[in-house]
Amino acid sequence: VNIQADAQDNIAMQKVEFYVDGRQFDQSTVAPFNRKWTLDHEAALNPGQTREHELYVVAVDQAGNRTRSEPIRIKVQGKKVED
Repeated sequence: VNIQADAQDNIAMQKVEFYVDGRQFDQSTVAPFNRKWTLDHEAALNPGQTREHELYVVAVDQAGNRTRSEPIRIKVQGKKVED
């Protein structure tokens, strides 16, 4: 899953932190602020089984001010294994 954040400041951005289910999994210090989240553990889902995840970012400017984005929710569904 590719995640891209549009973060701006009137002076400069320090970084953007990327979170999935409340845990930071990466950060970016260079615009465009994007990261790829790999669904490794989703391989354990049975066909038709679903799992929901919450993603958000936290933008941090040079002064250390932090702003959290609105969260988005995605659903991942297990796929059928072809014979």
